[in-house]
Amino acid sequence: MLHDIPLCNEDRTYNMICEVPKHTIAKMEIDWKCHLPAIRQDTYADGTIREYKCSPIPFNYGAFPQTWENPHIVSSHSLYGGDDDPLDVIDIGGKVAYTGMVYKVKVLGVLGMIDQDETDWKVIAINTCDPLASRIHNIHDIQTHIPTWLDTTRDWLRTYKIPEGKA
Repeated sequence: MLHDIPLCNEDRTYNMICEVPKHTIAKMEIDWKCHLPAIRQDTYADGTIREYKCSPIPFNYGAFPQTWENPHIVSSHSLYGGDDDPLDVIDIGGKVAYTGMVYKVKVLGVLGMIDQDETDWKVIAINTCDPLASRIHNIHDIQTHIPTWLDTTRDWLRTYKIPEGKA
């Protein structure tokens, strides 16, 4: 059961649950509020399925188990409350994960976003089995070893909702 997955490991790594594998377009999400949480394709209010329309997602995307961004706690950085979802994780590694895969990641930094008047933190991490994991320890190392990654990711996160009519 997803609620039984520990957040942290003894080796100071964290467990990530992949919702959306890199290079895919289906917007998958864990239904945390369901008694037996499942990962299913997200839908719009009218019931149609959501897909990334701008381009496939350029990274593995998921969440940390046993976390929650509280909408009633206002961040001093963004001046908005949390998005009422688990903490999001972006895996910068080269391997493509699969939906539902649980694996260890090393945290490298965090990117704060405001999405529809909510704070939405994105933890930047790398799969501990990735060949670059032994050389990348923080955001500065990403710039050294994968020079275009940060700019490409920020641009994708800034623009992926534009085809849906959202800014």
